[in-house]
Amino acid sequence: MASGGGLAADDESRYEDGEEDEDEGEEDMMTSGRPYVPPATDRDGPKPSFGEQCDDQFIVPTRLHDKPYELIEAANDWHYAMMNDHPRNDFYRGALAKVVTSSPRHQ
Repeated sequence: MASGGGLAADDESRYEDGEEDEDEGEEDMMTSGRPYVPPATDRDGPKPSFGEQCDDQFIVPTRLHDKPYELIEAANDWHYAMMNDHPRNDFYRGALAKVVTSSPRHQ
């Protein structure tokens, strides 16, 4: 990696083969004004279900059995990242502590 945190010339050439970097595609979607489309939507055609893709030794809850595997994976990736984002969680904990009390709300 080049000094200053940039990509070295050799690193940049990896992306010149016509393949789009994953992060670039996400950024383009966010800035293009197009709505977010979650993975495994109907527009992409049928997808394998979570229950079909899991090995037999795993118990798959009924509520997830027929959901697209790709969607469950995306939700898990987002959820685990969010739960481990300690600065974010500290912020929300502090904000909630300011407004949530044990006394009943009077109207």
